Amino acid sequence: MTRIVPKIVAMGLLVLVTYGILWLIPPKPYLVYASVLDKQNRLASLPAPRLIFVGGSAVALGLDSQLIETQLGMPVINMGVNAGFGLRYMVEQVKPWIRAGDIILMIPEYEHFYGELLQGDQNLLWALCIQPSMLRTLSRQQMFHLLPELPSFAQQRVQEFIRTRADPIYNRNAFNAYGDFVNHLDLPSAALALSAIANGQPFNGEALLLLKEFQHYAQKQGAEAYLIYPAIAESFWNYPENRKAIETLKLTILRQNIVQPLSAPVDAVWPDAMFFDTVYHLSRQGRQLYSEMIAQRLLRLHQNKLTTK
Repeated sequence: MTRIVPKIVAMGLLVLVTYGILWLIPPKPYLVYASVLDKQNRLASLPAPRLIFVGGSAVALGLDSQLIETQLGMPVINMGVNAGFGLRYMVEQVKPWIRAGDIILMIPEYEHFYGELLQGDQNLLWALCIQPSMLRTLSRQQMFHLLPELPSFAQQRVQEFIRTRADPIYNRNAFNAYGDFVNHLDLPSAALALSAIANGQPFNGEALLLLKEFQHYAQKQGAEAYLIYPAIAESFWNYPENRKAIETLKLTILRQNIVQPLSAPVDAVWPDAMFFDTVYHLSRQGRQLYSEMIAQRLLRLHQNKLTTK
C-alpha cells in the first residue's frame, strides 16, 4: 500500500505536466479557432457606432456582412466561430469593446437554451488556448464544466501536432475581412445530420438570464442589444420535439420580456437545399436571404424609432 500511493501521486503529476505542456505550446496559427484573434482585432479597431453579430457557426456561415453594411451604412463585425464556445464566452468576448451607439445582434443556436452548452464544451478550450486572456472571464461553473473535456482536448492537441496542413475548408483563412466564413460558398451541399435540440436535457433558464444581463450591460454603455433567431433547415424544424422546444423558448422570452426579438423562429425556416453541411450553416443563397431579412428588420426598427420620437 505504501508503494502504491507514491506511484499514484507520480502518475497524477505526470498527467498534470502533460496537460501543462499541451496547453503552453501555441496552437498552429492556421486553425479555424485562431480566427477569434482576427475578429477581436476588428472589434477593437473599428470606431463606433458598429453592428456586432454574436453567435456560433450559424453566424459565421450565415451572414453576408458586406450586404448588410451597404444597406445600413454601418460597419459590421461578425464574431461567430463555433457554438461550442458557449453563449457565456460569446458575450464576455465582446463586453469590453461595446461602445455608445453600437447595435449588438445576438443569434445563439437553439442548443444553448437546453442543457449546459451555454458554458461551452471542448471547443471553448481551443479558444482559451489561443486567447489566454479570456481565462479571467471564466466563472467557477464554467471551470467545473470544462474539466471533463480536458482528456478529449489533450487528444485533439496531439492530433494537431501530427497534422501537417490546415483543413481545406475549416481554417483561419476561410473568413473574409468582416469575419464571415466564405470557403464553402461555391461547394456542393452535403446531407444534413438531424438531432433533437433538447435531447432529453432540461430547459436552461440561466441562458435567458444571461441574455437579459447582457442587454442591460449594453444599455449602460449607450448601446442596444437585440435577439434574432437563427436560420434553420426545414427538416430540423420538423424533427421530433424540435418545434416544441423552439416554441417553448420563444414564448418564454416574450412572457418574461427577456430581450426584444427582431424576428420569430418561423421567419427563417427554409428548405434544406439552402444549407451547406449542417442545419445551421447556410449556403450562398440562404446566406443572402438571411442577410437581407436582417437588414430589413433593422431598417424597420430604425424607422419605428423615428416615428415614436
